[in-house]
Amino acid sequence: MQHNGKNNNKKAYFIQFSRSGNYKRTNNVRKTWHFLCPKWPKIVGFRTACGGVKQTKLRALFTIEKLWFPLIVSVIEQNMEGNILTNDDTKPTHAFIVNKFGFCQEAYEEYDEAFFEHVVKPYIESNGRIKLRMYNPGKYMRNYLDSRPFAAKSQRIHMIHRETAEAADEMANDSAYKIREMTKDEIEQDAFGLDLAHRYYNSADDVLKRANLLAAYSADGEMMGIVYSAGEAFGVCEKDIFVKEQFRGQGLAKALTKAFIQKCGGQHMLVSEDIYENNAASIAVAKATGAETIGIYDYYNIEKI
Repeated sequence: MQHNGKNNNKKAYFIQFSRSGNYKRTNNVRKTWHFLCPKWPKIVGFRTACGGVKQTKLRALFTIEKLWFPLIVSVIEQNMEGNILTNDDTKPTHAFIVNKFGFCQEAYEEYDEAFFEHVVKPYIESNGRIKLRMYNPGKYMRNYLDSRPFAAKSQRIHMIHRETAEAADEMANDSAYKIREMTKDEIEQDAFGLDLAHRYYNSADDVLKRANLLAAYSADGEMMGIVYSAGEAFGVCEKDIFVKEQFRGQGLAKALTKAFIQKCGGQHMLVSEDIYENNAASIAVAKATGAETIGIYDYYNIEKI
């Protein structure tokens, strides 16, 4: 296929950076993109040259809306591994970010349909990609996902705790459980099967460096539940919590949440939560510990192809 008489044997590439800064080249699924947009997009990863004007522009794109997510912005801040697809290498106006675990979101000033058709859509439909979990897609993306059998839609509630450290401290003191920070050995032992050392980060040391996390213990030392920040950005910790089934219904989730608010508040950080709309128990815990509802949004689980 010829474009303006140019050599159609040229190939456009994505650049995939690794943690160490090395890179490999992979063929773009649409060769024509090189001709449609000379400033073809790049996928950049952890601790790469995503700074300066580009980083500032990406921050603005993904935080200008009231629904923004630390799990996504952590990739921009180079605090978590992930891929960043943009329609311009310096001043992007449309971007799509995927973090290490597959949480993803797009943001834009004006929707770039060519970028979606030739870059984002082929990425979503590529064989071998990880399962994707998409936050709050725009209308164009929703229409596309609603027409695909591999995408399942649900609704989630975005909530935030605005308590001060002092208020949270008062709440946490009534806990009947022994709650403390997890150790490196406990993270690596992975008592809950969540693989915290590699789920969002790269090692137990990386988790301890980049996240807040607490665990609750019974009188005989059994770990009963954990709470941790799945992502942190711009003074907000995105909370994730898990309680063993045999200890549920005893107020443990509320106690862990209160202690987590205290810990994050002591660092002048707020706590956010994203909960499925039909998860009444988790919503009740969030409200009981002072969370405010910011908004309800569409959320898609996009299975592997």
